[in-house]
Amino acid sequence: MTTTSVVHLKRDIETLELGLDGPQLCQAIQCLDRLTAKITNAVADFDASGGYGIDNAPNMVSWLNRHAAMGPKTARAMCRQGVLLRYLPATCQAWLTGGLSHSQIQAIVANLTNDTVKLFVVDEAVVVPLLVGATVRETAQFMTKWVATIDAVTDGPEPPEPAQNVCVNQTFNGRWHITGTLNTAAGALVEKALLLARPADPTLARGAANAAALNEILNFYLTHQTTAVGGRHRPHVNVTIDLAQLEGRGQGQLLDSTPLNPQTMRRILCDCNIHRVITRGASSIVDFGRSTRTISPALFTALVLRDQHCRFPGCERGPEYCDAHHAVPWEKGGPTNPANTILLCHYDHHHHGHGTGWHMRMDPDGTLYITNPDGRQFTTYPPDAKPILPV
Repeated sequence: MTTTSVVHLKRDIETLELGLDGPQLCQAIQCLDRLTAKITNAVADFDASGGYGIDNAPNMVSWLNRHAAMGPKTARAMCRQGVLLRYLPATCQAWLTGGLSHSQIQAIVANLTNDTVKLFVVDEAVVVPLLVGATVRETAQFMTKWVATIDAVTDGPEPPEPAQNVCVNQTFNGRWHITGTLNTAAGALVEKALLLARPADPTLARGAANAAALNEILNFYLTHQTTAVGGRHRPHVNVTIDLAQLEGRGQGQLLDSTPLNPQTMRRILCDCNIHRVITRGASSIVDFGRSTRTISPALFTALVLRDQHCRFPGCERGPEYCDAHHAVPWEKGGPTNPANTILLCHYDHHHHGHGTGWHMRMDPDGTLYITNPDGRQFTTYPPDAKPILPV
């Protein structure tokens, strides 16, 4: 591509306007795919010529990172696509002319190695026409089957299983970021587990539902794991909060000083181990007191016998998916006894037990009154204590 054509391209992009027109948007995306194909080919040619060395870059990935502000992951992917497509003229031509999308190219390249690409050359004249018009999922499935067929008829040692990895990193704002790669069996296992654990809330987006499901799965494991002897095995996350903040519904913090908002603190304090810490002078710790369980195993068992499942209206998730919740919050003087505690599933505990605008109160017999943010009141009874309606 010459400098003149790039100047014209920049001018056209600056004057381009895309309205709320679906077909026009699809055409623009197809143009982007074809432009990406041309750029990828140009990158491959520039890489093969060693042009990156003129700017003292050690390789093409580094050059793209320095001069095109392209992230290393994106740069590596583009360079790999360009190198492999130099062996695949029919595939490359289909991408350049719009027959294959960029996502389809990614699915094809992801299933090829430096060795198998030479075998794909033999089949591409037949394969590429089959993939034109296919979805990305269909393309990936076809390539997976093609690789399996090649592996079955090719002599030599079986290729090693790609390594699996999962990374969990805390971000600068205190949230957590999860990335990873799993093999086919493990990925299917995760997908199935998330599907079964997702809350029955159609208003939740898929990502939010998966996050809620993952929280449910982890809570279930940590509560029921058997590597330690005891009753209910709660996860141990150390947090600190002083009395003034606690009474004022203030924020606490983790031991590494990461702040926890008041809502999170109320949820944690509802069912946890509490250590009394007495300080004197410049916060020097002189007495840790004795660890006491706010919700003891005996009390939780009593709640299971009485409530049998989540007490939120319309939810009947079993006790293995539930936490003990104070109807009158503990920090507001609510006692920790059967007359003030109920079972709530993890989802309802988070969204309704500690949700903004929700209020609860209980009668000594376990009758629960819930008021939502709109002022509407719901009443639930322990399963074996429902009132008998007149005939």
